[in-house]
Amino acid sequence: MKTPEEMNERELMIETLRNERINAKYQTMAGIGCLVLAVIVTIAFAIIMPRAIHTLEKVNTTLTQANTTLAQIQTTMSKLETTVDQAQVSLDQIDEAVRNVNTLVEDNTDILNNTIRDISEIDFKTLNDSIQDLNRVIQPLSRFFSR
Repeated sequence: MKTPEEMNERELMIETLRNERINAKYQTMAGIGCLVLAVIVTIAFAIIMPRAIHTLEKVNTTLTQANTTLAQIQTTMSKLETTVDQAQVSLDQIDEAVRNVNTLVEDNTDILNNTIRDISEIDFKTLNDSIQDLNRVIQPLSRFFSR
């Protein structure tokens, strides 16, 4: 093959024409390749987009539900906190009541012990005998006045 400097005009024209045909062939193949690639991308986009939109809608719905749930959790936590505070106040009041009862029991233990001791010292046999004697005395009086 000759170099371009060694060729005459006709040979240069033929070589240029041949190169242009080869370039045109490659450009046509590149164009077809780009067209095929564009069709593939369009088809892929057409297949993926509806799924992506559907997925995004689900994500949006899920996020909305999550926000609603979080708001409900915050409300519940506020109510729970109020309930815990009220329970603490109630427990404090119960503690105070138990202390008061404990103080009352401690203050009255001696009096209660003395009372129980006095009750245990009562002679119930003698008391019963006295009640029977009183009953014998009152029966005749009762009969006399009931006439």
